[in-house]
Amino acid sequence: MALTELILVRHGQSEGNVAAEAALRDDLERIDVPVRDPDIELSELGRRQAAAVGTWLAKQPADDQPDVTWTSPYRRARQTGQIALDEASLELPVLVDERLRDRDMVSTLARACGLALTRRVAMPANNLMLLFRRDV
Repeated sequence: MALTELILVRHGQSEGNVAAEAALRDDLERIDVPVRDPDIELSELGRRQAAAVGTWLAKQPADDQPDVTWTSPYRRARQTGQIALDEASLELPVLVDERLRDRDMVSTLARACGLALTRRVAMPANNLMLLFRRDV
């Protein structure tokens, strides 16, 4: 079965986002994060944002439910996906793909698959979901 729709979800707010906002606010030269960038976790707001995606997914018709998930290897992206799947009560294969580390690569991947942006869905708690559909 061919891919007909790709739902892209950016990770929820991370502890790194919180630290960066604090550094900017306090005019600091350094962003204070205690771990490597790939190991940064979601903030509490980020966890709520991920749950909001799951709530949205759960409300979609069965035919519009995803069959598989792909995620960046970054911890915050994996957490976002797992929280959303748990909230939606979906048990799906989760594939980790190194190419999904950079948001620009996601757009490139979508174009390479022949997908065009069909709509932007503003999610609760400032999440953004981009839906792509392959021309059939």
